[in-house]
Amino acid sequence: MTLHRMVRAPDAGPIVDQQGVDIGPRDTAEQAFRKVLPCARAVLARQIDALLAGAAKETPQDESQATYFGGRRPEDGRIRWDGTSIQIFNLVRAVTDPYPGAFTDAGAARLMVWWAEPDSPAARGPGTSAGGSRAC
Repeated sequence: MTLHRMVRAPDAGPIVDQQGVDIGPRDTAEQAFRKVLPCARAVLARQIDALLAGAAKETPQDESQATYFGGRRPEDGRIRWDGTSIQIFNLVRAVTDPYPGAFTDAGAARLMVWWAEPDSPAARGPGTSAGGSRAC
């Protein structure tokens, strides 16, 4: 969780404070969000007096380490079966309930995928039944 000064570019302002959480390899986006909430409270509690006094210490961000993902579009939930089972698993867990969900089209029908399991570490290859995710 990062508290930073707001500037014109998204997530680009100097950092005032940060606190990390452990995100497990099976955590969904909702679970990660719930883990971050207490951090947000703690960071703000640590910094509120300095912020109100205009005395918060700021550290410039290292732009070489910065990444940004723009607003989510419905198409971002489409499963790309040429990916690895881990990539598919990560997509599904990132957009599962309460979010819109991952999907694939089967003919004229849209199949929603709410959970998947990655293949073994020795996956046999992307996009194959042996190397793909098992949707539940």
